[in-house]
Amino acid sequence: MKTNLIVRLEAKASLTILVGLSTLVSTATAQQFDAPYYKLLERNKLKWVAEDKQINSRLAAPEKKFGKKPNIIYILADDVG
Repeated sequence: MKTNLIVRLEAKASLTILVGLSTLVSTATAQQFDAPYYKLLERNKLKWVAEDKQINSRLAAPEKKFGKKPNIIYILADDVG
């Protein structure tokens, strides 16, 4: 599945970060972090694939008009109080 710059669910973003961090820890610990992501992936795979197609089609217009993909920045902050 192609990864997009637009994150559709905050939970998916958080879990993606955990998956990235899992390479820094041992395999046993990585499996512990990856398990929720794979459960979400199994449950939402068809939905996410459909959303990826929709997002890619919406991003195609600005890419065609300007000759490059738009810059998209997504910032997720937690406990900023």
